[in-house]
Amino acid sequence: MVWQEPEVGQQPVRTRLRPRAPKNYGSGVALWESLFQPPLRALVEARGWKAGDLFMAIRMAVTGQPATPPLFDVLVALGRDRTLARLDAAVAALRA
Repeated sequence: MVWQEPEVGQQPVRTRLRPRAPKNYGSGVALWESLFQPPLRALVEARGWKAGDLFMAIRMAVTGQPATPPLFDVLVALGRDRTLARLDAAVAALRA
């Protein structure tokens, strides 16, 4: 199986999410969830996946661990740049 970046509409999800990722998290977890849960849930629905499976894949990509504090708390703690760098590294590893 070859990794293909999931798409919703015309743009890859990763491309659609990156511009919306805030540089300053402002209100933290609530802001992150309000920005990212809707497109992630749309991806789950479009692909017929389970939300928990996608969130676990994100969790593993950014932490390397199957058990962590709540995912959006972890993403806020890591920060925008580190989170995106880890997602990019996970995609690159899957493509290798």
